[in-house]
Amino acid sequence: MQPAWVIHRRPYGDTSFLVELFTVDMGRLTAVVRGARRRSRGGSSAGLAQPFIPLLVDVTGRGELKTLRRMESVSAGISLPGEAMFSGLYLNELITRVLPRFDPHPRLFAHYG
Repeated sequence: MQPAWVIHRRPYGDTSFLVELFTVDMGRLTAVVRGARRRSRGGSSAGLAQPFIPLLVDVTGRGELKTLRRMESVSAGISLPGEAMFSGLYLNELITRVLPRFDPHPRLFAHYG
């Protein structure tokens, strides 16, 4: 398990999400959260797979698209009121567009939190 932040989330298929993660060890990566949108399961992963919630994640896979096997919250999410939310979302967009995949940036990760 490694520390991570969700940078972006979007639907994938009928029951899953694609999440863009920023991790301390692997940098930026994309992972599938399978079954997170199922109503019968209660979507337990869906509540955690959101920006500004510090996580511990376990990802697996050989290619560019990983599978998120486990995810747990480290603490309560960060509340960003008003304009701070827009700044946080803009920072997430910059990370998505500027950082190459699988290039760790531990100092940036530490400052992100």
